[in-house]
Amino acid sequence: MPSSAGTPTPFDVVGDESRWQAGLFDTTALTLPAWTLFALAAGTLLGTLTGRVVTAMATTAATAGGFLVAAFWILDRHLLSFGALATRATAAGGVFVGPLNTNAGRGFGPAGGWLVRGWITGPGGRELSAAMAGAVQNRMYAAMTRAGKKAADPAAWLSAHHYAQWLSYQPAGRFWYFQAVAAAALFVLAIVFALTTVWLIRRRG
Repeated sequence: MPSSAGTPTPFDVVGDESRWQAGLFDTTALTLPAWTLFALAAGTLLGTLTGRVVTAMATTAATAGGFLVAAFWILDRHLLSFGALATRATAAGGVFVGPLNTNAGRGFGPAGGWLVRGWITGPGGRELSAAMAGAVQNRMYAAMTRAGKKAADPAAWLSAHHYAQWLSYQPAGRFWYFQAVAAAALFVLAIVFALTTVWLIRRRG
Protein backbone atom coordinates (compact mmCIF):
# COMPACT_ATOMS: atom_id res chain seq x y z
CA MET A 1 0.00 0.00 0.00
CA PRO A 2 1.27 3.53 -0.69
CA SER A 3 2.55 5.42 2.30
CA SER A 4 2.29 9.11 2.94
CA ALA A 5 5.38 11.30 3.18
CA GLY A 6 7.35 10.56 6.30
CA THR A 7 5.37 7.41 7.20
CA PRO A 8 7.71 4.40 7.58
CA THR A 9 6.95 1.28 5.57
CA PRO A 10 7.71 -2.29 6.77
CA PHE A 11 10.98 -2.13 4.80
CA ASP A 12 12.01 1.04 6.64
CA VAL A 13 11.09 -0.41 10.05
CA VAL A 14 13.29 -3.45 9.44
CA GLY A 15 16.07 -1.16 8.27
CA ASP A 16 17.76 -3.70 6.00
CA GLU A 17 16.00 -2.96 2.75
CA SER A 18 14.09 -0.16 1.10
CA ARG A 19 11.30 -0.27 -1.44
CA TRP A 20 13.31 2.32 -3.43
CA GLN A 21 16.21 -0.02 -4.16
CA ALA A 22 16.60 -1.92 -7.40
CA GLY A 23 14.80 -5.26 -7.25
CA LEU A 24 12.09 -4.05 -4.91
CA PHE A 25 11.28 -0.91 -6.89
CA ASP A 26 10.44 -3.09 -9.90
CA THR A 27 8.08 -5.50 -8.15
CA THR A 28 5.24 -3.23 -7.03
CA ALA A 29 1.62 -3.22 -8.20
CA LEU A 30 2.60 -0.68 -10.89
CA THR A 31 5.99 -1.81 -12.15
CA LEU A 32 5.60 -5.60 -12.07
CA PRO A 33 2.66 -5.64 -14.54
CA ALA A 34 4.52 -3.11 -16.68
CA TRP A 35 7.62 -5.32 -16.82
CA THR A 36 5.45 -8.36 -17.58
CA LEU A 37 3.72 -6.62 -20.49
CA PHE A 38 7.07 -5.32 -21.73
CA ALA A 39 8.59 -8.83 -21.73
CA LEU A 40 5.52 -10.28 -23.46
CA ALA A 41 5.60 -7.64 -26.20
CA ALA A 42 9.36 -8.04 -26.64
CA GLY A 43 9.04 -11.82 -26.87
CA THR A 44 6.25 -11.56 -29.45
CA LEU A 45 8.32 -9.20 -31.58
CA LEU A 46 11.45 -11.33 -31.35
CA GLY A 47 9.43 -14.45 -32.15
CA THR A 48 8.07 -12.72 -35.25
CA LEU A 49 11.56 -11.71 -36.33
CA THR A 50 13.29 -15.04 -35.71
CA GLY A 51 10.47 -17.47 -36.47
CA ARG A 52 11.92 -19.91 -33.94
CA VAL A 53 10.46 -20.54 -30.49
CA VAL A 54 13.66 -21.48 -28.64
CA THR A 55 15.64 -18.66 -30.23
CA ALA A 56 12.90 -16.18 -29.37
CA MET A 57 12.83 -17.37 -25.75
CA ALA A 58 16.58 -16.99 -25.38
CA THR A 59 16.73 -13.57 -27.00
CA THR A 60 13.73 -12.39 -24.98
CA ALA A 61 15.41 -13.41 -21.73
CA ALA A 62 18.58 -11.60 -22.76
CA THR A 63 16.68 -8.51 -23.89
CA ALA A 64 14.51 -8.27 -20.79
CA GLY A 65 17.53 -8.89 -18.56
CA GLY A 66 19.49 -6.19 -20.34
CA PHE A 67 16.66 -3.70 -19.91
CA LEU A 68 16.40 -4.59 -16.22
CA VAL A 69 20.11 -3.92 -15.68
CA ALA A 70 19.82 -0.65 -17.60
CA ALA A 71 16.76 0.33 -15.55
CA PHE A 72 18.61 -0.35 -12.29
CA TRP A 73 21.49 1.86 -13.45
CA ILE A 74 19.26 4.69 -14.66
CA LEU A 75 17.12 4.51 -11.52
CA ASP A 76 20.01 4.73 -9.08
CA ARG A 77 22.28 7.09 -11.01
CA HIS A 78 19.95 9.40 -12.90
CA LEU A 79 16.20 9.17 -12.35
CA LEU A 80 16.23 9.50 -8.56
CA SER A 81 18.46 12.58 -8.65
CA PHE A 82 15.81 14.73 -10.36
CA GLY A 83 14.38 17.32 -8.00
CA ALA A 84 16.16 15.89 -4.95
CA LEU A 85 15.82 17.91 -1.74
CA ALA A 86 18.65 18.76 0.65
CA THR A 87 18.85 18.30 4.41
CA ARG A 88 21.53 18.54 7.07
CA ALA A 89 22.48 15.24 8.70
CA THR A 90 22.12 15.19 12.47
CA ALA A 91 22.97 11.59 13.37
CA ALA A 92 26.12 9.83 14.49
CA GLY A 93 27.62 6.85 12.72
CA GLY A 94 29.83 8.29 10.01
CA VAL A 95 30.16 10.82 7.24
CA PHE A 96 28.97 10.06 3.73
CA VAL A 97 30.32 11.93 0.72
CA GLY A 98 29.58 11.40 -2.97
CA PRO A 99 26.87 9.17 -4.53
CA LEU A 100 24.96 7.25 -1.86
CA ASN A 101 21.99 5.49 -3.49
CA THR A 102 20.71 3.97 -0.29
CA ASN A 103 17.68 4.18 1.96
CA ALA A 104 17.44 7.01 4.47
CA GLY A 105 18.05 6.21 8.12
CA ARG A 106 17.38 7.91 11.42
CA GLY A 107 19.14 11.28 11.33
CA PHE A 108 20.12 10.75 7.69
CA GLY A 109 17.04 11.97 5.84
CA PRO A 110 13.30 11.52 6.47
CA ALA A 111 12.03 8.00 7.14
CA GLY A 112 11.03 6.19 3.98
CA GLY A 113 13.14 8.43 1.75
CA TRP A 114 16.05 7.64 -0.55
CA LEU A 115 19.51 9.21 -0.13
CA VAL A 116 21.01 10.40 -3.40
CA ARG A 117 24.26 12.20 -2.57
CA GLY A 118 26.28 13.48 0.38
CA TRP A 119 28.69 16.37 0.74
CA ILE A 120 30.46 18.51 3.35
CA THR A 121 30.41 22.30 3.58
CA GLY A 122 33.20 24.31 5.16
CA PRO A 123 33.10 27.21 7.65
CA GLY A 124 32.05 29.58 4.87
CA GLY A 125 29.17 27.36 3.79
CA ARG A 126 30.78 26.33 0.49
CA GLU A 127 30.87 22.68 -0.61
CA LEU A 128 34.28 21.08 -0.17
CA SER A 129 36.02 19.28 -3.00
CA ALA A 130 36.40 15.50 -2.79
CA ALA A 131 40.05 15.87 -1.70
CA MET A 132 39.21 18.45 0.97
CA ALA A 133 36.27 16.42 2.25
CA GLY A 134 38.52 13.36 2.50
CA ALA A 135 41.08 15.34 4.50
CA VAL A 136 38.37 16.55 6.90
CA GLN A 137 37.10 13.01 7.40
CA ASN A 138 40.61 11.74 8.11
CA ARG A 139 41.12 14.49 10.73
CA MET A 140 37.78 13.67 12.30
CA TYR A 141 38.36 9.91 12.52
CA ALA A 142 41.89 10.42 13.84
CA ALA A 143 40.61 12.75 16.58
CA MET A 144 37.81 10.35 17.51
CA THR A 145 40.20 7.40 17.63
CA ARG A 146 42.51 9.28 20.01
CA ALA A 147 39.55 10.24 22.19
CA GLY A 148 38.38 6.63 22.49
CA LYS A 149 35.12 6.13 24.37
CA LYS A 150 34.88 9.83 25.11
CA ALA A 151 34.80 10.68 21.39
CA ALA A 152 31.98 12.87 20.16
CA ASP A 153 29.79 11.64 17.35
CA PRO A 154 30.73 12.67 13.78
CA ALA A 155 27.96 15.25 13.49
CA ALA A 156 29.04 16.90 16.74
CA TRP A 157 32.71 16.93 15.66
CA LEU A 158 31.86 18.53 12.33
CA SER A 159 29.68 21.14 13.98
CA ALA A 160 32.35 21.97 16.57
CA HIS A 161 34.83 22.59 13.75
CA HIS A 162 32.34 24.61 11.67
CA TYR A 163 31.74 21.91 9.09
CA ALA A 164 28.37 20.43 8.12
CA GLN A 165 27.25 17.16 6.54
CA TRP A 166 24.54 17.56 3.87
CA LEU A 167 22.44 15.00 2.06
CA SER A 168 20.23 15.17 -1.01
CA TYR A 169 17.25 12.84 -0.92
CA GLN A 170 13.91 11.89 -2.41
CA PRO A 171 11.12 12.05 0.20
CA ALA A 172 8.86 9.06 0.79
CA GLY A 173 5.87 10.85 -0.73
CA ARG A 174 7.49 10.87 -4.18
CA PHE A 175 7.87 7.10 -4.40
CA TRP A 176 4.67 6.54 -6.36
CA TYR A 177 5.44 9.39 -8.76
CA PHE A 178 8.66 7.65 -9.75
CA GLN A 179 6.74 4.37 -9.94
CA ALA A 180 4.31 5.95 -12.39
CA VAL A 181 7.14 7.31 -14.56
CA ALA A 182 8.87 3.92 -14.73
CA ALA A 183 5.64 2.04 -15.46
CA ALA A 184 4.61 4.53 -18.16
CA ALA A 185 7.98 4.18 -19.90
CA LEU A 186 7.63 0.39 -19.95
CA PHE A 187 4.05 0.54 -21.26
CA VAL A 188 5.13 2.88 -24.07
CA LEU A 189 7.93 0.50 -25.09
CA ALA A 190 5.50 -2.43 -24.99
CA ILE A 191 3.10 -0.57 -27.28
CA VAL A 192 5.92 0.24 -29.70
CA PHE A 193 6.96 -3.42 -29.79
CA ALA A 194 3.34 -4.53 -30.32
CA LEU A 195 2.77 -2.08 -33.18
CA THR A 196 6.04 -3.13 -34.79
CA THR A 197 4.97 -6.78 -34.56
CA VAL A 198 1.63 -6.01 -36.23
CA TRP A 199 3.39 -4.08 -38.99
CA LEU A 200 5.79 -6.94 -39.67
CA ILE A 201 2.98 -9.51 -39.84
CA ARG A 202 0.95 -7.38 -42.23
CA ARG A 203 3.99 -6.71 -44.39
CA ARG A 204 4.74 -10.41 -44.69
CA GLY A 205 1.12 -11.16 -45.44
